[in-house]
Amino acid sequence: MSKYLIITFILIFSFIFKLKADVEITSYSLGMSPKMLHDKLVDDKFVFTRFKKDKIHAIKKIFFKAESGNDLPDVVVSTKFEGKICEGKLYQFNIRSSYLANQTNLLLGRKQVYVYLKENNAKGGKIAYSKKPEESRVVETYLIDRNSGSGSIRGIEEIKIGITEDKSINLGSNQVNKHPLLVQYQFKNKWFCPS
Repeated sequence: MSKYLIITFILIFSFIFKLKADVEITSYSLGMSPKMLHDKLVDDKFVFTRFKKDKIHAIKKIFFKAESGNDLPDVVVSTKFEGKICEGKLYQFNIRSSYLANQTNLLLGRKQVYVYLKENNAKGGKIAYSKKPEESRVVETYLIDRNSGSGSIRGIEEIKIGITEDKSINLGSNQVNKHPLLVQYQFKNKWFCPS
């Protein structure tokens, strides 16, 4: 009985989200307590895969219509959150989101992060890219010097933004794009974890 209830929930959930991310990345802040982080992830409809003293992992799953010949849709992870906790505070988090159909959410989410970078006087750092000719991964790194501000947070905040194809999701040969776009964000400040 519960198996059918879960399948029904996944089907309803997927019709609402259709392989798009809906996470306000800048609403997650370094220095959050595990309780605040837990509540925020629950509000954003994540499902926890790991909840330990030093790590919190959560995912969102959706389904997409599989190629003809398959009776049931494929269930995939559309958004993945990995947080690292030190001394009761979030000092690093990674968010990976896959986008397929409407790219508006990808672009708006990316804009939101760039607004955050500008408002916090981030300095451009390095650009890294895959050395393999068949891989499209590019990662930009930005730094925010929290020591120069008047706030209570110190240290250097490092933000990485990467875009590539999500090779873990294969949409099939009938699709224009065989793999959805994968956007990766990492926020880190070792000031919250001096050891």
